[in-house]
Amino acid sequence: MARRLFACFGGKKSSSSTSKSVPGNNSAVVSAEINAGDGPVLVQLFSSQGCKTSPAAEMLMSRLGRGDFDAQIRGDAGGDGRSGSPAMVLVFHVDYWDYKGWKDPYGSSQWTVRQKA
Repeated sequence: MARRLFACFGGKKSSSSTSKSVPGNNSAVVSAEINAGDGPVLVQLFSSQGCKTSPAAEMLMSRLGRGDFDAQIRGDAGGDGRSGSPAMVLVFHVDYWDYKGWKDPYGSSQWTVRQKA
């Protein structure tokens, strides 16, 4: 299955992946190992209301879920005319930004542990 990762905080990237910056959001990084057509692609974002870059990253994830980036990210990588795999978007609110003064009501220490795993 193709692996695609959106990382708001510049997290770990696979050594076999290619990376590029997302236009309009210097903090978001796109890593992709192109192998379209293998099935759905799981995309996870670890976010927080206390992180100043999270709103832009969440907007990007929303657009990805709607299919706005279909041609650029999941497009015809095999040259066979098929569109790529559908993206399943998950957003988890972490709690480690709560110390900055705004407690994210959706934040959970379970999501922080999941991100670090």
